[in-house]
Amino acid sequence: MIHTFIRFSTITLIAFMVWLYAEGATRKQHTVTLNVIFVAPQGQRLLIEPTLHSVTATVRCATSQLQQVKDLALEPIPIEVADTPGRPERTINLDQQFSVHERINRMGIVIERVEPSQVNLRIEALKTLEIPITLVTPPDLELAVPAQFAAGQNKAMLELPSSAESQIKGMELQARLDANLLAGVVPGVLTDREIDVTLPPGMAALPNVSYQPRRVKVSFTVKKKEDEYTVGLVPVLLNIAPNLARQYNVEVDQENLLLRDVKVKGPSDVIARIRAGTLKLEALLRMDPEDLEKKIHSKLPELRLPPGVTVESTLPLIKLTITKREAIGS
Repeated sequence: MIHTFIRFSTITLIAFMVWLYAEGATRKQHTVTLNVIFVAPQGQRLLIEPTLHSVTATVRCATSQLQQVKDLALEPIPIEVADTPGRPERTINLDQQFSVHERINRMGIVIERVEPSQVNLRIEALKTLEIPITLVTPPDLELAVPAQFAAGQNKAMLELPSSAESQIKGMELQARLDANLLAGVVPGVLTDREIDVTLPPGMAALPNVSYQPRRVKVSFTVKKKEDEYTVGLVPVLLNIAPNLARQYNVEVDQENLLLRDVKVKGPSDVIARIRAGTLKLEALLRMDPEDLEKKIHSKLPELRLPPGVTVESTLPLIKLTITKREAIGS
């Protein structure tokens, strides 16, 4: 019984050895296209260009391993690279990288040759900076008070290659308030808008720059548009109650019948009507009973103005003469 077992074991062992020999003897070369992806060490942010690279590999393996080799080509093979400060240009030897690659060694295959065997990379550390966001408004837009960003949204986190840091010194990201966002805005009323954040031209020209947030909320109040205009001549009208006009005679000095060069300020649309002459201004010389009794010699006129319009000029005193009319029948 023991002799039978030993003989059976010996035959099995010999068969296994023959199989191993046959398997090894049948290892053949195969050509396969592999994709390599260059990655940063864990926890590091690197700019790697190019990231993906395609190579033709000559692989020696047993027939039974052929499917594993085909599976190897299904997804990119990661190769870890590190940056060297001050030396961003690097040459990576792929033959060497494949010879020590854990995933390939675990399969038990041999990569005899890689074409191309070397690849040139640019490897550089990425730096993260916090920089301000500024609101950019159209040249003709005036805000009543400085705009306010929502809490924590007046700064952005910017990521860029470390070599570009010196080139962005003093720059700010922009939240540009354009004409589309101003549609429906009422001057003098607080308004909220979601505004896209963009890079200024000097920063936008740099490669591999990214930032967050991409949109911010801003509150602002557009100042009511005002304009100024100087009216050449404004007539002075006497304003006196009919019953007082029967008792007193008021004569305005001929030189004071018109006010000259009266400067007014107000809403742009109203000032435009004054400038066009479709809205006339008048100065009233309002006579009160007390003025008539005292027979005053001059009085400040009152300019009759549309709502929102104010006088920017100093109005002159109007000279006048007041006499009491004689009673009829006296």
